[in-house]
Amino acid sequence: MVGAALRALPVPVGRTYTRAVGVLHQVTAEPAAPTGGGANLLQTGLNWTLWTGLILSAIAAVIGFGLMGLASLNGGYGHANHGKKAALSGLAGAGGCGIAIPFINLLFTTGRAG
Repeated sequence: MVGAALRALPVPVGRTYTRAVGVLHQVTAEPAAPTGGGANLLQTGLNWTLWTGLILSAIAAVIGFGLMGLASLNGGYGHANHGKKAALSGLAGAGGCGIAIPFINLLFTTGRAG
């Protein structure tokens, strides 16, 4: 779904970001739970990994922000600091899921070139 939307975008030739969009065209990963049924094992595993990572990152961010807010209201600044760490860890995990596909494409392209 995301890959199809990126392919539909008009990309001017000669721009710097055409390389980045070109990298995203090599491997598509939908961060949604696939239904299975004879799908490619590697693609299915990648989809499930991204889906699980995004769900866990969202849960960590929500719990962290909630803990940070409640603890700061009650004067528990030590717990607010732990909540901030949990929230930032959740956001970093979501960012890691976002850069996983370009990183996999980089490794794949490098491996094919050598």
